[in-house]
Amino acid sequence: MNDLRDALLNSADERDTMRAPPGFANAQRSVRRALGRINGVLGATLAAVLLSEGVPRLVGAYGPQQASRVLALLADCLSRNTTVRSPRQ
Repeated sequence: MNDLRDALLNSADERDTMRAPPGFANAQRSVRRALGRINGVLGATLAAVLLSEGVPRLVGAYGPQQASRVLALLADCLSRNTTVRSPRQ
């Protein structure tokens, strides 16, 4: 699972800036700094918090249909232990 996370984060670093939403790099740095300051929280708890914060934002930004497609793609990749690679990434 950590390998998948690292691959997703690395691919985000290599993202074509023309396809990234406005402010992506700044937001990514902020989130990474915040995650780096968290101590003593179990990985499962942190994952649950990130999902509870992230999924509503995903739905708000893209609508329920597109959000469900993104989550389905992620679920498919997780079940096959591969990384997400698509033009919309």
